[in-house]
Parts: sequence; structure tokens; C-alpha cells
Amino acid sequence: MPQQRPNILWIMMDGCRTDALGCYGSPWAQTPHLDQIAANGVCFRNAVVQCPICVPSRHAMKTGQYCHRTGRIYYGDPPEITPTYADSAQDYPNLLLHWTRAGMQPINLSKSSAFQADWDQREIPGERTSARRHEDDVHHDPVHLSTYGWQIGGTQDIHVDDTAEALLTEQAVGILEERAASGDPFFLRVSYQPPHVPIRVPPPFMMDPDTIDLPWPTEVALAKKPRFEREQLRVYAGTLDLSEEQLRIARATYYGMVSMIDYFIGKLVACLEQLGLRDNTIVAFSSDHGQALGENGLHKKRNFYDPVIRAPLLLSWPGRLPQGMVLEEGVEMIDFLPTLMALSGMTPPGDIAGCSLLPLIRGEAPGREVTFAEIDYSGSLFAPLRERSGRRVMARTADWKLEYFKDPRVAEKDGSLYNLKEDPWEQENLYYDPGYRGIIIALETAIDAWDQVPMEPPNSARAS
Repeated sequence: MPQQRPNILWIMMDGCRTDALGCYGSPWAQTPHLDQIAANGVCFRNAVVQCPICVPSRHAMKTGQYCHRTGRIYYGDPPEITPTYADSAQDYPNLLLHWTRAGMQPINLSKSSAFQADWDQREIPGERTSARRHEDDVHHDPVHLSTYGWQIGGTQDIHVDDTAEALLTEQAVGILEERAASGDPFFLRVSYQPPHVPIRVPPPFMMDPDTIDLPWPTEVALAKKPRFEREQLRVYAGTLDLSEEQLRIARATYYGMVSMIDYFIGKLVACLEQLGLRDNTIVAFSSDHGQALGENGLHKKRNFYDPVIRAPLLLSWPGRLPQGMVLEEGVEMIDFLPTLMALSGMTPPGDIAGCSLLPLIRGEAPGREVTFAEIDYSGSLFAPLRERSGRRVMARTADWKLEYFKDPRVAEKDGSLYNLKEDPWEQENLYYDPGYRGIIIALETAIDAWDQVPMEPPNSARAS
């Protein structure tokens, strides 16, 4: 390790799915700057978030602990019936405090969610008032989901350099310049709101819908989905009310919005290089979850399909981390901050489920054979999801994914099982096929073990 702690630039998006980045193999993605970060570092292709909604996912990430251990497993009003996991839930400290104690209080620009008081929080003004417009580009009318009116597509009548994201980037550049002048190490997180709703983009970044190749579900596939998904998640999402043309515009807007953020990320990395900070700066990129774009008749989040539950995770540090490494092994987002701790010469706490990924990067330890996620729908903000629901859990391996209600408040498991190798878009639910009962039992056993107290990190991955 260097004598001075490394700087950390943590760039985050809200709701960014892996195939929005070219480095994850998507031919239509236009993210040259993120792809370059991946080429100069490590790309985790199967990083699973611990909850498919913002605040619980970020809380798990910052504590290195699973959601049912902290009780932060929903976002909304408390459930009408207290869940059983609440009996063993406890408070876990924010891992970012380790940097504060070392004299590097983390600075956050824009959205912070969990542990707001522990950041040096900097607020960003809204869009810049300007008469500049992209006059010559093609404009698209807004696309809205039916149930709650969320905008999920369409162009924005504003110049890209006057957007809130442009102002955020300018402020981040200013902080980097200040820190370079002082010579003090820094921990800066730049938290971009896109591609969270409203999903809209200045015309130059609108994608060509014809380049995007995502499936649209068949009636046969939709009929085999779990009852909760058919009767409640679809009402919340409103996806099946979209026309084919609306869906095409929505998808093109989403990927274009990520491409716009990549444009600003390029400015941040260029600033590091111009200031001579790049060699001693860890650049990390992550998201709190992904986003459904209609593949299974759903939009937004709050489900366990791979486009939602897998999120991009990139780490780059010249000379200290390998270049161009792509890891297929399963990891969890609770492993992210313990890894930054290990890279910074700190020892991750021994009482959390998260662990440093450095042994995996070095080839000294395997990834996680099973990764887990969970959500308690009974505490949702949205009425269609609160009734006849509760805590739903997911176990994912390289080949299989199982999800079901694991909650005494819910009478039926109402499960789904997908063969990820043969059915990567998760359209054929095998849960009720008796030929797969052995696989279901094995994954349920893994979930039962994960659900016990305490849950230790894998022994092979604890050393950094």
C-alpha cells in the first residue's frame, strides 16, 4: 500500500442496469468512458444488490449487512403486522465512518439516502436557466406509465450542458481542483440521479430505438408468472398498457440517459488526469439496483429479475488493480465498501456479512456460490403491493434463481424458478414443474442458512 491513503472517487447512478454499459457486452450501449474505466480495472459481471429499491439497497451497501439484519428492507409506511425479522434486527454502523476517523470525511454530491448525517453533504442546484437548445435534433413526446404517471421516455427541451447533471459535474470538478491544491487525500462520491424517473434526455443523447434488442413477453410466459407478479406488480408497473412504439421510445430514452451520464463521467476522469491525481485515486462505479424495461411485462424496480437485481460494479486503480479483468463470479454489493476499505489499508469489521473482494481479484478465493436479495412489500409506498404480501426472498447461482414469500404473514410461497443458462431473460417459470423440485429444495436450504443469525462472510474471502 502507498504511504498516503488513496483518494476515492465513487461514481454512482440510481437504477442503472448492466446492459446499459458497453463493457457488459451490450452492442447498443454508448458508454465509452465507463468502458475505459472497466478496461483499466476490474469489471464484476454478477454483482447482486441486496434489495431492489433505493434506500434499503444503499443502507445494506453502507453497513455491509443484509437487509433483514438491519430491518431496512422496505421503503414506505410500516407494515400493519410487525414482521418476524424485526425481532432480531439491529443497528449496524456506517462503514464510511472508518474514513472519517482516518481524517477523510466522505463528501457526497446529490442523493445520499442512508446515513445522511455521516456525509459532508453538498447540495446541487437545479437546472441552469439558459436559452440554449438542441434545435436541430429529433424530439419525442413524453411516455408515461399508466398507474402512477411516471415519465419513462421522451426528450427534454434543455441543452445538455444546462442540466442538473452538468451542474453536479461542475461542482465535482471544483472539489477535485480544491483537493489537488491542498494535497489532502479525499473520498468523493458523485451520485447522479439518472436514470431514475423521470426518464428524459436532451435530444443528442436519444438512442435509435431500432438498435435495441430486448424481448417483449408472450402471453404464454406471462400466464406462468407468480400470482403476486400477475395481480399486483403489474398493476404497480403499468407496463402492459404501453404500445409497442411507446416501449421502444422508453427503452431508447433510458439507454440514452445512461450515455449522457457517461459523457459527464468522462469529464470527471479527465479532470483527475489533468490534475495528476489519477495514479493514486481509486475510481469506483456502481448503482443501487437496475431497472426493468418491459422484458417480463414490468417496469422500474421492486422485482428480482436480473436487469433489476444485478448492477454494474467497476473498480480501477492504476498499478494496484489488474487492467481489463472481467470476473463472472457472484458477488454482493455488501462486499463493495469492505473492498474499498481493504484497498485503503483498513481492516473490514468481522461482524458483517460483506467481505473484501481482493482475494477473488487475486485468484486466492472463489466468489459467492449463492447470492441473496430480499424486499418486504408489506411496507411499500404503493397500495397495490401492500396487500397479500410480505417478505419475498431470492437466491441466485450461476445457473438458477429462486424467489418466493418467506413470511408467516403470507399463506403461499407463490414462487418462481428460472434456469439462467437456458433462459437468461427469465421468461419460463419452472417453479411448479415437479422435475425441478430437487433444485428448489437445495436453494431453499441455502436461503434458510442465510436467514439464520449470525451470517458470517465466506471464510475463504475474509482475508484482504
